[in-house]
Amino acid sequence: MSKDNLRKTGQQVFAALAAQNPQSAADNFVQLCALCALDTLGFLPAASVPLWEGVPSSAALDSLQQGLCSALPQIFTPHSRLIPQWFLPDGAAVRLRGLYRSVPAQRVYGLSALLWEACAELPRRQSFAALRRSGHHTGPNAAYATQLFTPGWLGRFLMENSVGRLVGHTDHLEYYMGEPPAARTEAANITLLDPCVGGGQLLCRAFDLLYPRLLEEGMSPDRAVRHLLEQALVGLDLDQNALNICHLELMLLGRRHDPMLFERNIRPKLAAVRFRDGSFCPPGSLLAPGIEGFDRLTPDAACLLERQYDIVAANPPYMGLKGMDPALRSFLRKHYPHGRHDLYAAFALRCLQLTKPNGFTALLMPQGWLTLANFADLRQHYAQYHIPALLKLGAHAFPDIGGEVVQTAAFVTCKQSPHGPTALCDLSGFDSSGAKQTAFLSKQNRSTVSTPLAPTGLPQGCRSLGQTVRICQGLATGSNERFVRLWFEVDPNDIGRGCANRKDAADSGKRWFPYNKGGGFRRWWGNDLHVVDFMKDGEAIRRQLSPNGRPRARVQNADYYFRPGVTYSFVGSRNFSARITPAGAIFDVGGSTAFPQDGNCLTLAALLNSAAAQSLLLRRNPTVNFQVGDLAALPCPALGSFEQEVENLAQTCTDLARRHWQQAEPSPDFSVHPWAEQKEESLAQTAQEWFRHRQAENKTLWAAQNRLNQIYAQLLEEEFVPPQEAVHAPDLPEECRRFLSWCVGRVVGRFGGTPTDATTLDNLAARVEELLADLWGKDGAEDALAFLADQLGWRSDPHCALGEYFQGNFFAHHAKLYCNRPIYWLCPHKQHPVLLYYHALG
Repeated sequence: MSKDNLRKTGQQVFAALAAQNPQSAADNFVQLCALCALDTLGFLPAASVPLWEGVPSSAALDSLQQGLCSALPQIFTPHSRLIPQWFLPDGAAVRLRGLYRSVPAQRVYGLSALLWEACAELPRRQSFAALRRSGHHTGPNAAYATQLFTPGWLGRFLMENSVGRLVGHTDHLEYYMGEPPAARTEAANITLLDPCVGGGQLLCRAFDLLYPRLLEEGMSPDRAVRHLLEQALVGLDLDQNALNICHLELMLLGRRHDPMLFERNIRPKLAAVRFRDGSFCPPGSLLAPGIEGFDRLTPDAACLLERQYDIVAANPPYMGLKGMDPALRSFLRKHYPHGRHDLYAAFALRCLQLTKPNGFTALLMPQGWLTLANFADLRQHYAQYHIPALLKLGAHAFPDIGGEVVQTAAFVTCKQSPHGPTALCDLSGFDSSGAKQTAFLSKQNRSTVSTPLAPTGLPQGCRSLGQTVRICQGLATGSNERFVRLWFEVDPNDIGRGCANRKDAADSGKRWFPYNKGGGFRRWWGNDLHVVDFMKDGEAIRRQLSPNGRPRARVQNADYYFRPGVTYSFVGSRNFSARITPAGAIFDVGGSTAFPQDGNCLTLAALLNSAAAQSLLLRRNPTVNFQVGDLAALPCPALGSFEQEVENLAQTCTDLARRHWQQAEPSPDFSVHPWAEQKEESLAQTAQEWFRHRQAENKTLWAAQNRLNQIYAQLLEEEFVPPQEAVHAPDLPEECRRFLSWCVGRVVGRFGGTPTDATTLDNLAARVEELLADLWGKDGAEDALAFLADQLGWRSDPHCALGEYFQGNFFAHHAKLYCNRPIYWLCPHKQHPVLLYYHALG
């Protein structure tokens, strides 16, 4: 059964239990997980009665309950009861047992934690719903909002690079990075704490590593298990149900090695961080001796938080200031000022406090702390110690979290003065947890660095970019649905292009003006697809008011509107790109724009498009949003003798990028396809000549960009890595589709020719064939159709296939080309579908 199906089935069982009794659903689910895991592994107590042969009687279940209470008293209490209806053919126990039986025995270990993580999604959603209502996470559900269980391979990475370094056995460890340790510590002397243990993934991985070492040191199996559960491995958490899952997983591991474990009255060293009156404790493991509230903790939690440990490992909770209630924010400002910007940063400091000198702190948390300005104090704190291993994961490290927002890093810190390099592996470029794991095991993207933390200061001879360039966020309309369009959605005659300033724009009488909104990755030129309604200097935008009477729009940095500059995308993935924007455009927040004081947009674009600048930006801000402050902090070098070369190279790149953009739909400057403009004797020869010429231009562009990378790497004291990828060849089949798109525009009168309001799809192919004949003659039209059929994989007669293309794939390609806002409308009709060109209808 796949992981998704396991999670889905577990959620369905939990929902059924919640429908029967919402208050006890979580406890009952944990108990059933324990029952099914024990049964599947053959670990049920000897006093148990036969199950699964029909619905057992209440007396039989009471007998089973007594045996389970003796074996796992933390999970099965005298007050809990097994209910006969759970054992009906479609009952919760039977369904859950089928799930456990569907996986190999080895996968039963850890399955309960996986299922509990899936079932915690409902309270997690409830907590985020409360966040939207109240502005912060509230009450016990706040614990679920931060509960992201550690993927198994990342748990192994953290444990192998901390436990493995202490015990000194690293040869057989798949996830170990760096040089073998010089000294060893006896496994019997090691203690390990997870202060936010969750389902116990880290403790279980530590158990697997320490158990064989204890046997090598002379302990018997039963003594080794007792030592690990009662002394070596310690866990704390806010969520009692997660602790019970951790308890179960540790006991299952121990029972695997000690058949008499359940009779030995052994209890794992786990505690819920609660106040003595049973109330919820928001700071959790952040409470320490001397901090108010610590003396109110339960004795077992307080005792564990007073000590230090050889290893402190955690996947700490992530919660920014927005999600914290005022009391928690105040607590962090007072007691963890260097980690006040996010809960995980405070935990990073607390974990160091809990670690013994020369011990290890192993953490999995967002990688923003490595570079972002908000965490400079935290970095300075960690810079006192040695970081032997760092794994940059980027987005998608957690299999169940999509998008680019949660970008993580796993690292191990030795609490001693820095004394060696850091083994670094950067897996940010891989788009799934599985792909990252595969790349790690194949030892891709590994290197050694002297310091993994963001540099402070600027290279010699550099000023910050903010000192030489004005970087602006622009217009926020308050209602893009009302005021922003793609340029082809409005009357082209009502678009004011080339205005030098706001006065020219207002005097032009035009309603729409070019609007830079960022867009996807594109360097040097382009993405000028949007227009904004800024008639009469944005009068309608400025008049908007919110219900509280405040302006809805922000017309900020308006004096820079319509100036030439260099625009970039505020939101990206990991590839930053900048483009020169000529005079005549307004810009918004997503298309923030930089205006050089010397007016030289070429050298500014060269810097921003360099690999060195991208590397510095990502080290400063590894998230998907490139803020104005991130660019302003970039070092801007004096070009010296490179100035003319850089300007010439940037001009070459800009000219080529502009030509390529203007030769393609849906650029506002596109009017004729290059194949029709520079036609050879046949369409095939034309396409081949275009392919050769475009390939040569791509090589020129690639070489110029590569040389700029080399120059800026030298000036910014960054490592220059010669590119290994070859120049990408032009996509000839896609260009064939674009050529046919131009042909349609031509025959409906959009790109010259005879204007027409509409044409039926069954005669569109005939009209395009007539256009091909006008371009290359009648015989040439036949050759052109044969060439298109070959490139696009048409199997039938080219004439028929052309008609089928216009009635099938053409419109989907057209809609994609025009950002799902097509300018041709397809009106369905059973016999004669009609294609409308709506500009002609106006």
